Amino acid sequence: MIVEEFVVNDRKCAAFVDFGFEIYKNDTRWIPPFRKSIYELLDVKNPVYHNGRFKNFLVISDNAVIARCTAFFNQLAFHNDKQTGFIGLFEAVHDLEAASILLDAAIEYLREQGAAYVWGPVNFSTWENYRFLTGEAKHAPFYGEPYNPPYYPEMFAANGFKKIKTYYSHLITDNQQVLHSEQIHRERFDKNNYTIRPIQLGRFEHELHILYGISASAFRFNFGYTEKSFAGFRAQYIKLRPFIEKENILIAEDAHGTPAGYAFTFRDNADAIRRMNGSLDIFSKIKFIVTPKSPDTLIFKTIAVAPGLRKVRVGAALVYAVHEYAVRNGFARVIHALMSEDNLSRSFSGLPEIYNEYGLYGKEI
Repeated sequence: MIVEEFVVNDRKCAAFVDFGFEIYKNDTRWIPPFRKSIYELLDVKNPVYHNGRFKNFLVISDNAVIARCTAFFNQLAFHNDKQTGFIGLFEAVHDLEAASILLDAAIEYLREQGAAYVWGPVNFSTWENYRFLTGEAKHAPFYGEPYNPPYYPEMFAANGFKKIKTYYSHLITDNQQVLHSEQIHRERFDKNNYTIRPIQLGRFEHELHILYGISASAFRFNFGYTEKSFAGFRAQYIKLRPFIEKENILIAEDAHGTPAGYAFTFRDNADAIRRMNGSLDIFSKIKFIVTPKSPDTLIFKTIAVAPGLRKVRVGAALVYAVHEYAVRNGFARVIHALMSEDNLSRSFSGLPEIYNEYGLYGKEI
């Protein structure tokens, strides 16, 4: 086994991307990422690299890739006051030796850059995909959910990583119960002359500026937060525009029209995106259009509230609005997605079924 390193190399980059598809080729549950999105992540022009440096790693055996990852050093990232590096885009065959060789090489690079701690898996920042699915997958994945072979967390643990944070997705099957529990908070929200409106898709660029401002202030003190430029935020979310329906993003405002928070949801399009098989060409887009979408499942991806507005119950009002939308449009199931174990947003779910569990891993280096 040998380790190959690269930053810019078209041939190796293609092998890096292709290997992710090779790992899951026989897994019918897997939702292929868009190849273009991965290439954009690895492009040195990616705005995320304004704050750091990265290197990609491949483990080769018998002229074939058997493991891969990217090590990213973000000069703005810290864990317990220690400069922190990230290991992401991790994929590997079930071979502990290959994983150890790969992780050792990535960690050595991060150590050379000045990191004293490392997190994984993190695809460059917590604004992008991160975390492992841990334990047995109780349900098929939704788009954007961590999904990986069950041995990945074991590989990290075998190399000295420990779980530093647990996350959950909750499955809600009783919209009326949520509406009942949050109604008093929605009434308080209304009495304070706040309103909720759907995103104006015809002014999507303008609305992105609003979402960015709320996100930057609401998530600033979240675990693992790092600064992200508007250019980076726009590049990430403009790609979602074709999949967004009018009421998928709800924006809360005060009486003067000042943004106070937002909720981001989307219909469960997993089957349609699977059929696209990682491609964004015209034929794949037609496949997405003609494939039936889930008639009953809504993914509640993000809730963000501007600081200082907890007493107004903006968050609870947005949850109420999301479940009101779910009832109105026939969604019997709402998945509250990817919530930290200590996040207040978990309280909005009442006593739900745990849909799946995830973990973020860390290690001093």
